[in-house]
Amino acid sequence: MKEWICIDSNNEEVYLLPDNRTLYIRPEAIKKMFKYKQVRWTDTEAGGILIGRILEEDNNIIIDDVSEPMSTDKRSRIRFSRKPDGHQEYMNEAYEREKGCCFYLGEWHTHPQRMPVPSSIDRKDWKRLLKLGFESGCLLFVIVGIDELKVWYGYGEAATVVELKRRVRN
Repeated sequence: MKEWICIDSNNEEVYLLPDNRTLYIRPEAIKKMFKYKQVRWTDTEAGGILIGRILEEDNNIIIDDVSEPMSTDKRSRIRFSRKPDGHQEYMNEAYEREKGCCFYLGEWHTHPQRMPVPSSIDRKDWKRLLKLGFESGCLLFVIVGIDELKVWYGYGEAATVVELKRRVRN
């Protein structure tokens, strides 16, 4: 029997990274992304950027905030194309507000699936972004489905992308 995991947007989500670090997604970021779940047939894909911190003491990663869809983004039922306009300004504002203590950590978007699966277009875009190189040395990719949020971690010169496992709560 398959176990369904439904996310409570009031709780922080915790994932294990391949290098034994931990990823935390703050409830505020989850709540923002969940506003755009595609639960009706008329809902279009949405997305934005992931903003957060890498802790000095243990290199764990925290996603504190996300940008929301902008009017310049291209949205349809099964496609989201993020344009830089608006998202870069949002990142700049976060950087100022946090006094330089935040980073671009990756991308998020929705899928009209109960349990999201990245499309071939998603994987191609992720590899393209990874080859650009970022100060964190890795990027995170979140897809919000109807019942579940999933996270992928991309790293290295080969632009390797792996799905992360949620840490089980005790």
